[in-house]
Amino acid sequence: TEGVAEAMHWLREDIDGVIYMLDATLDPFQQVNIMMVGIIESRDLPVIIVANKIDLPDASPGRIKSAFPQHPVIPISGLEGTNVDDLYEKMIEFFG
Repeated sequence: TEGVAEAMHWLREDIDGVIYMLDATLDPFQQVNIMMVGIIESRDLPVIIVANKIDLPDASPGRIKSAFPQHPVIPISGLEGTNVDDLYEKMIEFFG
């Protein structure tokens, strides 16, 4: 809860967009994720959702895509660098 409160504090008016990173091995339907995406949407901020840890066998970026179909979801492996270029391209597209 403390981390969520801190994250909400940083969503000030001078923010142009949000990159919201989720662990692709965990359930994306957790209340904190739903609440954070809702707060981001309520401020009309563009958001890119990153599904990290796709290098792990139990990763399921599809679950994240189904949880947030209204936003682009980029599956990456931060450890291996997989699809990081795709994330950069989406960032340029969304945030200029």
